[in-house]
Amino acid sequence: MTLLRRFASLRLTVFLFLVLSLLIGVGGIIEQGKNIDYYVIQYPKLYNYIINFHLNNIFHSYLFIILLILFSINILSCFLVRLPVKYKAVKDIKFLTVQQLLNKKNTVVINGNFSEISKYLKKRGYWLRKSSDMGAIFVKGIIGWFGAEIVHFGIILIIIGGIISASLSYNKYFVLNPGEETSLFEGYKLKLDNFEIPLYKDGSPKQYLSTVTLAKDNKILWNGDIYVNKPLQFGKYWIYQENYGLNSDKVKIVKLEIIKDNNKFIFDVPFGKEYLKDNFSFKCSVFISDFVVDIKNKTIYSKSPQHNNPAVYCRIGFPDGTEDENWIFIKYHDMRLIKNKYWKVNFIEYTPIYYSGLLIRVDYGKNIFFLGGIIVILGLFFSFYIPFNRIWVYRSGNEYVIGGISFKGEENFDKFLEKIKDDFK
Repeated sequence: MTLLRRFASLRLTVFLFLVLSLLIGVGGIIEQGKNIDYYVIQYPKLYNYIINFHLNNIFHSYLFIILLILFSINILSCFLVRLPVKYKAVKDIKFLTVQQLLNKKNTVVINGNFSEISKYLKKRGYWLRKSSDMGAIFVKGIIGWFGAEIVHFGIILIIIGGIISASLSYNKYFVLNPGEETSLFEGYKLKLDNFEIPLYKDGSPKQYLSTVTLAKDNKILWNGDIYVNKPLQFGKYWIYQENYGLNSDKVKIVKLEIIKDNNKFIFDVPFGKEYLKDNFSFKCSVFISDFVVDIKNKTIYSKSPQHNNPAVYCRIGFPDGTEDENWIFIKYHDMRLIKNKYWKVNFIEYTPIYYSGLLIRVDYGKNIFFLGGIIVILGLFFSFYIPFNRIWVYRSGNEYVIGGISFKGEENFDKFLEKIKDDFK
């Protein structure tokens, strides 16, 4: 019992609560569950600490789970220490002497008989807890007496649900471009049919939504839109619209400007396809969003997924029969890597392809978590709005002495006793 009381320490509760609050706060500031590139870009000076101390995945870290387990043990210990004491207080309500009852503030003396008084109290929600030759004890609102313990029990369920979610739940983030399909599990396949970003009048995004098709064994099970706050649910699995972004290695259309003397031609070249127009031929096959050359290793790569320095590799056939291929840059029109003595080629614009970032999740602790939340709300309601009242009824000569105690709601209880006195005049 001594060990149980130590775990029920209020100091331990406050300490664990503060540490957990700090970790939750950090987890709220730092985006969780992103790939390493995201933290390199967003936190260039801190990303090593974020990765090494698992600050990118706080809610699934061993530290957070251990703290949750300790917190649940602490709350459970409080529950186990308090519950027997409060149960005993209800079970072993003692009879008072008439004089003891008369000495209490909440006491009235009335005329009547016990049967009438008993019926009166029962109609108002009281029930007979004990009776003897001395008198009787009536109680009401016992559930309110245990409100705090119900809250404790709900918190324990919330923590258990959180631990299950953190340790056993399954999360997988994946990216799809329109038209792409991915295999999920158990034979399920998900195809992204389309991705849209509806805009408000001021040009800001209203929503981003993915039109998807879920199939199994070549049979379509579901087709529709997934967007923020409207996930796709099938069985125990949920698919959420997590984010979106610009594809870093593909575009839809490459807009090229070709100039000869004072003549200017604009071509919308489909990326990755052969394209013929006005005696020109095009094939733009590679796109890099943030073009960088590693001179030492003689390699070309994208410095980041951001579109900071877009470049496209194109092969162009000219009307004079010549042909050349090389990189063209949207920012550096003076860098003429495609050679032709008559024609100048500029990369002026492109139509990006947006990818859809989707998250598939199986949360085995969610239902326990929500059940705990409901129990906490009920416990708070019982605790604040249902007072625990005890009434003693003793006979003293031809009169009855009625007195009691209210655990919360003293003012209303006093009014109730006065009403009893008025009703039995």
